[in-house]
Amino acid sequence: MTDSEGNLFVNEDGEISWEGLHDRVAMKQAGRSVPATADYVNDATITWVIRAAAASGDFDPTGALVANGGGTMTYVTGSNGCYVGTIEDDAALTIGMTYWVVVSMAASGDRVGSRKLKYVAALHGSN
Repeated sequence: MTDSEGNLFVNEDGEISWEGLHDRVAMKQAGRSVPATADYVNDATITWVIRAAAASGDFDPTGALVANGGGTMTYVTGSNGCYVGTIEDDAALTIGMTYWVVVSMAASGDRVGSRKLKYVAALHGSN
């Protein structure tokens, strides 16, 4: 999952994912520069919410939460740290408005992480 600007499509289901979730600390302690199977996190609880951006488009930790704009991600069985969830079509998005999807992860061994991704609400095919 990268920090980038894209579109959230209004009145459509969308997919949200976290690919290749791995423990960088354990990986580096083991002297690896790329993740090995043992480094992938396959037992995380991942939740997400959509927040309205500040007027400038910047992240606002107190930005209004979008109605029906939150959920969980499920581990993809047999994958290396891949999780997927659905942004439901009834998320109350306004065309042209900027939003931030805030993703939070917690796993065994006191491992935590988060991501903030910037999006603009649009109709599919209008961008």
